[in-house]
Amino acid sequence: MEKYYVGELEQNAQITPKVKSTFANEIRDLREKLLEDGLYDSDKTYYIMKLLSNILILAISMLILVKFGNQSTLATIISASLLALFWQQCGM
Repeated sequence: MEKYYVGELEQNAQITPKVKSTFANEIRDLREKLLEDGLYDSDKTYYIMKLLSNILILAISMLILVKFGNQSTLATIISASLLALFWQQCGM
């Protein structure tokens, strides 16, 4: 462990209040700037399109499975792949 030894910790080492308050003020200023620029605002249209695209992937997967699942192994593999894509896009 000697090669990892860097030094001793100082027992009473503390961050000075001036440094602490300066950092906190910078973070508060950054947060205010982000709020003013609208970077915390979400686009509801994106979430609607995401939901619809996921439902479409699921519907196509089920349609392929119902129509061609008994007839073709390839159709079953494609349907399973689309189902996996659906779950991946849902975040599961």
